[in-house]
Amino acid sequence: MLNRIGMAVGAGLASALLFVVTIKGTALALALAYLAPLPLMIATLGWGVGAGLVALAVACAVVATAIEPMSGMLFGLTLALPAWGLATLASLRGPHAISTLFGGLPRLLPRPARARVRRADRASARSSAPPRGSASRSAPARSSR
Repeated sequence: MLNRIGMAVGAGLASALLFVVTIKGTALALALAYLAPLPLMIATLGWGVGAGLVALAVACAVVATAIEPMSGMLFGLTLALPAWGLATLASLRGPHAISTLFGGLPRLLPRPARARVRRADRASARSSAPPRGSASRSAPARSSR
């Protein structure tokens, strides 16, 4: 638990530092600003959605403190939140990822869209299941004598 929070705080600080360096206005500083979302995405993909959210909050707070509150909000809405959202979507796994993503939304979708969601859900379930007829038979283990 402490490891996860520590990594999230570190990722938030790294992200904020990469963004705050734009104050210099040099070409290298502007190039580093493009990498500001990267630590947030790494934290979200590596340590979970909650760690990414903590990193997002820390980064926004540091930017708001270092520059001004409006910059912190702008950083959060334009860079940090989309990076966290993309990493969260990328971390969805399993045969029912589409249903998990939409939650209760398929009922609100029009019929053709619901049918597409169901087809995609079935296709992902089929692709993740072992092929029929291959009953987990593995080759006998060889002894190392």
